[in-house]
Amino acid sequence: QFDGAQRLLTLRRGEIAVHTAADAQRRPFLVATAEGWLEALGTQFSVRQDDGRTLLAMRESRVRVRVRARSGAQHIIPAGRQVVFTAAAIGEPAALDGGALAWQRGMLLADAMRLHDFALELGRYRPGIVRCDPRVANVRVSGAFPITDTDTDAALVMLVSTYPVVARTRLGGYWLTLDAPE
Repeated sequence: QFDGAQRLLTLRRGEIAVHTAADAQRRPFLVATAEGWLEALGTQFSVRQDDGRTLLAMRESRVRVRVRARSGAQHIIPAGRQVVFTAAAIGEPAALDGGALAWQRGMLLADAMRLHDFALELGRYRPGIVRCDPRVANVRVSGAFPITDTDTDAALVMLVSTYPVVARTRLGGYWLTLDAPE
């Protein structure tokens, strides 16, 4: 919603990379999520909407975060930091995780990531359903995996050639399960 008073983008799901520019009309650039609002203070950042939480990863400058709760808690997050917030509270800002912005370069970075969490991340970039069998859910995965629209299969080849896991597909590849080898 861009009008005379603001430039407002509503993120309903997924993730977006934002690169703002000065506005001749001096309208603030805002991103709304289910948990709150982010106001760009001349910057580059990414916003990820998950179930019940929003992740802000700062590349340049600063962003003001304000939660939806009555308290209206707000915090300014500087470059090189990231923060998770809910509708009620803003978490403690932390150093920017190198993997937080890697998706913009078509990569999924994992550093001792649980296979269960890896499957959830991979599922964001692959059509269909990606599941992880509980028997291998705690296998720790590290590496840089391609996640472009046409290349999640390459990530799977890398995964199964390196870790004790197999990829089983059904329904023409629509349903993928990461499983223990037999």
